[in-house]
Amino acid sequence: MKKCLTFILLLVFSLLSPAAVKGEDTVWFLWENREEETAPGEKASLLLSLEGDYTENISTFRARITFDSSCLEFRGLQAEGETEDSEYSFSEKEGSVILIFLSDQGGISVDGTKKELCSLNFLVRDTTEDGQIPVRIEIDGVGTDQLQELPPPEITGAQIGVVTPDYSLQALQPDTGTLQPDFRPDILNYTMEVPYSIDRITFYAKAMREDATVKVSRKTLEKAGETTAIKITVRSPDGTTQKTYEVMVYRQERPDSLASVSGGKTSSAAYKKGSSSSSKSAGNQKGESKETSSREKGSSTSQEEIDSQEEGQIHTHMIAKEDRTGAFWLTMGLCVAVAAAVLLIPYVIRKKKDTKKEDKEETK
Repeated sequence: MKKCLTFILLLVFSLLSPAAVKGEDTVWFLWENREEETAPGEKASLLLSLEGDYTENISTFRARITFDSSCLEFRGLQAEGETEDSEYSFSEKEGSVILIFLSDQGGISVDGTKKELCSLNFLVRDTTEDGQIPVRIEIDGVGTDQLQELPPPEITGAQIGVVTPDYSLQALQPDTGTLQPDFRPDILNYTMEVPYSIDRITFYAKAMREDATVKVSRKTLEKAGETTAIKITVRSPDGTTQKTYEVMVYRQERPDSLASVSGGKTSSAAYKKGSSSSSKSAGNQKGESKETSSREKGSSTSQEEIDSQEEGQIHTHMIAKEDRTGAFWLTMGLCVAVAAAVLLIPYVIRKKKDTKKEDKEETK
């Protein structure tokens, strides 16, 4: 029913001669891009608006939109302002869209203020190169709610600006040392050299875009005389686009003066260790000499323990069984006798007391 009504209205408008616009009574359309720039793979929206000053409402018009289908893909439209989605119908062919507006709500008033009509949505294809993509529009069949046709307005075409996001570094500065060559956003590889005393390095890195994330791979450096690869990665929010910078940091070898000091300390320690070993050897020889002298004198007292000192610790060695002489066994016998006496004396004393007590009882 709606299509039939549209056809009838357009047929009527085609038979009627366009009404002359008197004085300042004018009607025109605006076709503009809502975004300053769009990246490949993102959506872009073009807004169709109505302006002017006229005594009657606009109730119908037809628009033909043409574009480069290798760069753009049409993704439908959305009603804006006082209009509704049900008032629009469209047909799409490759690279063109025919749009018809027909209102049964009294139309759109033209009172000198800007009236938004609808947004046409496009997808910028991933293969699109940076630049401006023109989208043209032609409007005719403009009619009022009083079935009066207006002259076709002249409308300027819109453009969709395509710019690939630049996920590069704007600045890169180490906290020590100098990059070679000097930093430039388009140079990805650098070298630098730091003294032996530096074992950590921090980079200040700032991205071109505020929505980018910057990650530095590491801070610690390899040992002296080696090169450390440090990567700084700039990544888009969705992670699909990234750029990586690499800095090869060479840590200088240890200076000869430090090596000499270190070597001197090692020699001193070795000397001290050697002196200690010599002293221990001399002590052992002295002990052996004493033991030999003691045996030659025929000392009757047997040696029970030999104390030897090694590396600052004293170890006690028990006398071997074969070295135990008669004096040793005599001493052991005396100890046993004393122990027996200690145990027997109380028994003997108790016995004597019992015997005396029995004697007294017999005397009574």
